[in-house]
Amino acid sequence: MGAPGMAPGAAGEVRLGYVGTGGELFGELFVGWLLTMITFGIYTPWFICKMHRYLSSKSSVGPTQKGVLQLQFVGEGGKLFVVYIVNVLLTMITFGIYGPWAACKLTKWFAEHSVAVAPDGSQYKLRFNGEGGSLFGVWIVGALLMMVTFYIYTPWFMCKLRKWFYTHTQIEENGQPAGQLDFVGEGGDLFGTWIGGVLLTIITLGIYGAWFECNLSRFWLQNTRVGVRGAVWSGDFTGQGGDLFILKLVGGLLTSITLGIYSFWYMTNLIKFHVEHHVFRRIQ
Repeated sequence: MGAPGMAPGAAGEVRLGYVGTGGELFGELFVGWLLTMITFGIYTPWFICKMHRYLSSKSSVGPTQKGVLQLQFVGEGGKLFVVYIVNVLLTMITFGIYGPWAACKLTKWFAEHSVAVAPDGSQYKLRFNGEGGSLFGVWIVGALLMMVTFYIYTPWFMCKLRKWFYTHTQIEENGQPAGQLDFVGEGGDLFGTWIGGVLLTIITLGIYGAWFECNLSRFWLQNTRVGVRGAVWSGDFTGQGGDLFILKLVGGLLTSITLGIYSFWYMTNLIKFHVEHHVFRRIQ
């Protein structure tokens, strides 16, 4: 979510890049999983921060007029632990009612600890100002409408949620307001892609899932708008279902043959596929 806003003033086209490897991911995940199990889950916030730090360090955005921007994550596990445990407990105590407030606090925390740094030292961040009370209204209405319509309302609910989060997210350059995110997609436009994708995935016993996944990514990105200092950018997803299907087929087979060892390289290839097919083009 943070990457689109990190292209200030760039001309033409901006892409995301990822240079992580399967061997590196193996080391990060293996140690993290082991410590999480040993500590009976207490290490989870540290594990989450460690993974965010790793994935960010391998990701970039560019070209921009200030060069290629390097993503960084500066959050610490100890601080996330406090935020995490408080919000989980409050959500449990209130039987889920506190969920929207918890979602806002966690979104705000992760946004404030995610940074994109230009070669000249300029820093770009997202500032999330959404409040739980406002999100609760969107959430409760959407949940009720989904139940009443036997979940036909799901595409509209998904679009409204994304719109809500984006309109409450600003872009900052060196601590000063520089832009705004927006989402212009409508549930009616998503409905055909959604219902068609679900039905075809079921009929083909999951084979169509790769095409469905790419179509959803394309819809979300093509309806994402990023305003930065008067310029407006529109996203796009250039990945194709056939390529993703082959990637998943080969990855799944090799993971089975190697008794799970190849899974880290498989996950890396999936991350790389999705990240490197994100494109943002200036539309005004």
